[in-house]
Amino acid sequence: MSEIEFISASLGRRLAALVYDGLLMFAVLVIASALTIPFTGGKGAEHYSPVLTVYFLAVIFLFNGWFWTHGGQTLGMRAWRIQLLKKSGEPVDWKQAFYRFLASLPFWAFVVITLVIGNQTIKIGLDLESIPAWVFYVVATIWLLIDQKPNNWRDRISNTRVRYFDKNKT
Repeated sequence: MSEIEFISASLGRRLAALVYDGLLMFAVLVIASALTIPFTGGKGAEHYSPVLTVYFLAVIFLFNGWFWTHGGQTLGMRAWRIQLLKKSGEPVDWKQAFYRFLASLPFWAFVVITLVIGNQTIKIGLDLESIPAWVFYVVATIWLLIDQKPNNWRDRISNTRVRYFDKNKT
């Protein structure tokens, strides 16, 4: 199918929806963490565990994937009137939601490393100097600002678009 024309969501709307959804995701992860207490000897997610990491990633994927495949909007996206669709304008399927989620993981790994763990640099090679982690998401943001078609690597990998819709015109 051919790509349909629609208004791409602005960076400001995307970031506002991200903050809104981030607060909601925090609440969901607190509940998901509390559900692990009976299985971790009453300690919850106190220490690193590969099993818990996979569990939390699955919770995040299922949460976002369900919203993306059922209307194309998380609650934050709904509040800011943006929607995730296939480039053809059809609803996103689980395969595309999974690709989009996987493509988002490097960005979120940098966020976790810099904000949660407190490590300010990421080693990226044998002889290369360390690059501050914030550089990676500054580059991603600049990409959105200068790209001819304002979409990012997640949109390109998952063959999706994030559109803005004016509730008065739609």
